[in-house]
Amino acid sequence: MVIELERQGGWLGKPVHARVDTDRLSDEDARMVMELLGRIDFDAVSQSAPPAQSEIPDAHTYDIRLIEDGNQRRAAFDDATATPELRALAALVLRLSQPREM
Repeated sequence: MVIELERQGGWLGKPVHARVDTDRLSDEDARMVMELLGRIDFDAVSQSAPPAQSEIPDAHTYDIRLIEDGNQRRAAFDDATATPELRALAALVLRLSQPREM
């Protein structure tokens, strides 16, 4: 599974793109990613409207895409609407990848 994350906003306002392929991670890192994914209801998150503007000044907005076997799922959220699991997943993807400023 490939997970792509785009983060925008924040104090500096620099967009960041991160990409993780679970097939290329260590067994432990892949297990952590899959465990977090199993605790997130992506159908519920993807059906909610993407944040237009955060309630928090200088908040980050996130766009996550899950790509597996040609299928994609997508979720958009911000610092104010993210569940603890979404925050943890975003932080893990950023840590495991080599993020690029856009």
